[in-house]
Amino acid sequence: MDPFTGNGSATPISGDFYTALALNGDQGKVYSIIGYGGDLLSAIVTPTAIDGLTGTVTSLDGNSATFSGTTAGGSAFALTSNIANHTVSINLTPPGTGAQAVGIKAVPSSSGARTVSFFGLGASTSSTSRLVNLSVRASAGSGDQTLIAGFVISGPSTKSLLIRGIGPTLANYGVTGQMTNPQLKLYGSNGSLLNSNDDWGGSSSLQTLFTSLGAFPLDGASQDAALSVTLGSAPYSAQVTSANGQNGVALVEVYDADTNRDTRLINVSARNNVGTGSNALIAGFVITGNAPVQLLIRGIGPTLSTYGVGGVLADPKLQIFDSNAQVLVQNDDWGGSAAVAVAASQVGAFPLNDPASKDAALLVTLLPGTYSAQVSGQGGTTGVALVEIYEVPSQTN
Repeated sequence: MDPFTGNGSATPISGDFYTALALNGDQGKVYSIIGYGGDLLSAIVTPTAIDGLTGTVTSLDGNSATFSGTTAGGSAFALTSNIANHTVSINLTPPGTGAQAVGIKAVPSSSGARTVSFFGLGASTSSTSRLVNLSVRASAGSGDQTLIAGFVISGPSTKSLLIRGIGPTLANYGVTGQMTNPQLKLYGSNGSLLNSNDDWGGSSSLQTLFTSLGAFPLDGASQDAALSVTLGSAPYSAQVTSANGQNGVALVEVYDADTNRDTRLINVSARNNVGTGSNALIAGFVITGNAPVQLLIRGIGPTLSTYGVGGVLADPKLQIFDSNAQVLVQNDDWGGSAAVAVAASQVGAFPLNDPASKDAALLVTLLPGTYSAQVSGQGGTTGVALVEIYEVPSQTN
């Protein structure tokens, strides 16, 4: 039966072709065709294996299709398709401890099999997902202690942004030792100063912008800094220094302030001295939309020395947290991963030429939500490190 024009009886299940990506640190895709009569064909493709199954889905409340079965390779397979939104979610559980048989992370034999989640869209539905907020928190000051967050805008038109340098208000969120008077400066890729702000001054237009973007509020008399700007496609850097010479923890934030997805934020990076505890290097990011986004996230230490940086963090550890402060995935040494190397080339990141280096890197696929990437020193060590977050070109739409 042709699933798009087939002869099966009409049901609320829309004939569609779905591509679902493995979430978090796992790699692989599931391709599924659901016919108008409910017939299902799914193929599972991972770096090390191909698996699949056929069956018939059922309709629940006229809005969702579900199916449970066993693949040819013996994995438990559970699919749910949202008919109205043309999305699909899939859970795949390998038999016993055979996680590697389908190309997902192996688990200890005492733990049994681990379920891997996939999510994706139908071929008739375009992705609306994008990065809408990038932020970096670190200990900062002036001179060599300046907190520098680089970001890249890509696309054919301009992008409206809200950029903030937060210090005093961090105390409201339990942060101690915060910078008391941050100064924010925006630079172009050629090093030219484009704009700056010391105290944001309680501007009503900025207050309105904070609210519309979901940014936490600032007291009108606070000495935090903020800018509303419109920028073209290019790299930029937002720098936070201490206006009064007092070092402390600061936060630099970059918000996408319009809905134009064709031109969007695709990268944030920050280099700073990594300490322990609250002095870890933390980059936050928010994804909105209807589909998962693949990101390359790196915590670079040793390789910085090849670019003339001294006092580098010898063994960075990279952890990705969700909005509930739960660790989704982590990496200590990147291990020469071919997938990471390919992604780095795709996004224009400098290469990690030594597969045995102790730099950390992860290729992750994440659902829309709020996340943070934290770089710390293995064993409580300290030093200079770089955290980078890159959007990898879409694999779905």
